Amino acid sequence: MMQYKPDNNEKTAHLDGSNALYLEGLYQRFVAGDKSLSQEWHDYFTALEATAKDSAPTPNSPTLNSPTPNSPTPNSPTWARPDWPPAINGEMTALLDGNWTHDSYEDGETISQDEMAKKIAARQSKPDAKTSQETSQETLRAAAQDSVRAIMMIRAYRFRGHLAAQLDPLALGPPRSHPELDPQTYGFTPADYDRPIFIDHVLGLETASITQMLEILHRTYC
Repeated sequence: MMQYKPDNNEKTAHLDGSNALYLEGLYQRFVAGDKSLSQEWHDYFTALEATAKDSAPTPNSPTLNSPTPNSPTPNSPTWARPDWPPAINGEMTALLDGNWTHDSYEDGETISQDEMAKKIAARQSKPDAKTSQETSQETLRAAAQDSVRAIMMIRAYRFRGHLAAQLDPLALGPPRSHPELDPQTYGFTPADYDRPIFIDHVLGLETASITQMLEILHRTYC
């Protein structure tokens, strides 16, 4: 049986600059042990790491930065770039791979209001919490309901945000209304827009106001 080789032309045809961020994201998932990563990618990165280890220089092997008789002066430019490769983060990367920082709410997963209330209570009971530690059950229930509704709105933008995209550069027609993208559909009025809501690190934030959420969602999905 032919052994998998990462330098096979058919297997590496996709390796070009336009796919760099996507491939970096896949590799980060491989390193983290993401079981949802396909077996093909798992085998590829496993073989790639094995190849890298085999070709790693020995302690006495010369490198690009090793001194030689014709070494450049310390002020000479170097091929190494401290800012490359770029860090795998940011909204556009999250948009492509769906992996927002600490986002534990998969699309379609039921969000438990009771579980959200427990998280809010635990957060407010921390010694460094800015809110009062004595929170009534009614207040917790209302905060948990706001959290669930906010996450539902975020999900709606992930699936329907493109409907609100501005595709008419001349603005000849009035903007269309999309109730599923309207915060009022989820019980939020303009008076609620600047109130911080616990969203459990969805969108990479622990808490955010409706205004902040809409800014990120419109910038990312519309």
